Amino acid sequence: MFDRLSYREPLQLDDDDLQQAILDRLQDDPAYLNGRRLRVTVEVYDGDVSVRGSVRTALERRKVDIVARALGATTVKNEIVVEPPAEARQKVGRSR
Repeated sequence: MFDRLSYREPLQLDDDDLQQAILDRLQDDPAYLNGRRLRVTVEVYDGDVSVRGSVRTALERRKVDIVARALGATTVKNEIVVEPPAEARQKVGRSR
């Protein structure tokens, strides 16, 4: 049953604020950092979010999508690539 008293309209952020909110959330998670640099870029235009970069797992890739939508993105174009850690790539190269 819908309860009008507990329902709150989602907060609508402008593009710059939405971009910064997503970046802030990602910077709080060490999975998205490469040293001190963020491995993911975020662009926002009219509430539509585009994300690019690389992460180590499919779960990390999916989390970016979830964060953007939870913060108010209308759509998310997720172009993040899942790249295994360097040691995993070296093991594959040695096994050939």
